[in-house]
Amino acid sequence: MVRRKKSPYIVAGVVSFVIFILGFLVGFTMLDVQLEDLRLEMDRNELELKNINLELTLLDKLGDGEKLCSYLNERIEYIDKKTWELGNKIVNPEGINQQYFDILARRYSVSLIEDWIFSNELSERCDTNRVSVLYFFEKNSDLCQSQGYVLDYLVEKDKENNLRIFALDKDLDEPAIQILVQAYDIEKAPTIVVEGNRFEDFRTKEELMVIFCAVNKNLSFCE
Repeated sequence: MVRRKKSPYIVAGVVSFVIFILGFLVGFTMLDVQLEDLRLEMDRNELELKNINLELTLLDKLGDGEKLCSYLNERIEYIDKKTWELGNKIVNPEGINQQYFDILARRYSVSLIEDWIFSNELSERCDTNRVSVLYFFEKNSDLCQSQGYVLDYLVEKDKENNLRIFALDKDLDEPAIQILVQAYDIEKAPTIVVEGNRFEDFRTKEELMVIFCAVNKNLSFCE
């Protein structure tokens, strides 16, 4: 019986198919691990925000203002850092379900707004140099992206870490965001809100420095 040689094209096709399947499975597994890590970090961040609310209530009951301010400043510094790190990890990787990503984006935005509330509470209760800025942007907007770069530059330039930017997608289907959009009459992006004052359209770093320093001249980049 004569054994037929398999066509090299068939062999190559089978090998290519196997490699493709293996690559797909590895990629899918890595994506699943990435999403699980992101979920865990988001759970931790939300727990920290809930804890700080409880801690504030307890400290209010104790009535020690000096201890409250010292503790609150330390905790919010930590929350700010973790929330910022979490925001840098929330991207929309290829292959993820869009509805699932939207839920992640909503959860992160709610955490960001809670962080903003705590930041304002710190400024009201204690003598701080913090400037908290709401930044409303639109996805896929080159102008908003450019504004984001300028804001990032100023955050890095502020060596004392007193400038806080809370970036929110103004069109995200999240009730908390839409309350802020209506409260501050946000009609376009980019728009920033500082101390209740709205500033529309793109602003240069020089313009933003004037705005922020008018709120608090103790920022490290203020003359």
